[in-house]
Amino acid sequence: MIHHYMTRYSEKGNETYTSWLQIGSIAFSERYYVDGKRVKKNSWM
Repeated sequence: MIHHYMTRYSEKGNETYTSWLQIGSIAFSERYYVDGKRVKKNSWM
């Protein structure tokens, strides 16, 4: 099962977009900030 979804929320006044890709029990998330910063994070569930 492959799931992909995006979340959008405000973090300390900055709008943040998070792209999630989940394959089985492994989830990869990519976080984008509107101020130009980009943080890439892999999380294992």
